Amino acid sequence: MQQLLPGLWTLRGLGVGRVYALADGDDITLIDGSIPSAGPKIIAQLERAGFAAHRVRRILVTHCHGDHLGALPYLKRVTNAEIFVPEGERDTAEGRAPFGYPDLATLPLHLRLMQRSGPTSFEGVAVAGTLKEGDTIPNAHGELTVLSVPGHSRGHL
Repeated sequence: MQQLLPGLWTLRGLGVGRVYALADGDDITLIDGSIPSAGPKIIAQLERAGFAAHRVRRILVTHCHGDHLGALPYLKRVTNAEIFVPEGERDTAEGRAPFGYPDLATLPLHLRLMQRSGPTSFEGVAVAGTLKEGDTIPNAHGELTVLSVPGHSRGHL
């Protein structure tokens, strides 16, 4: 885990995807969930930094692609955190709809050339709520305001 600012860390060595941890008093907020194998790595990094898993109160998902959802079932079981996803992407996060691939125009050239393979659906996890432009999340490094940036996915935040 690398500290970026007071109360803000990025987690390292997850394989794919980026996960951030925000500390606010006793609350920890995670942003995104990486791939399935990253779950134990995320918890281990938090614990090495002195944060008990039960302090993770919420997980905010920026968009519902596999490299952002993968570890959520594990993280939910270990932390019992509430999970929030972009409005319009709840069905994907709960495993009722496939996740789409990103618009090729949003990807770097080397990723546009790669063959698309792998699963198109997700095990699913209970979602506490959805997020949209202008929503605020208290006790997450102060207060976060949600910004909508669709394009990479339909609800990308």
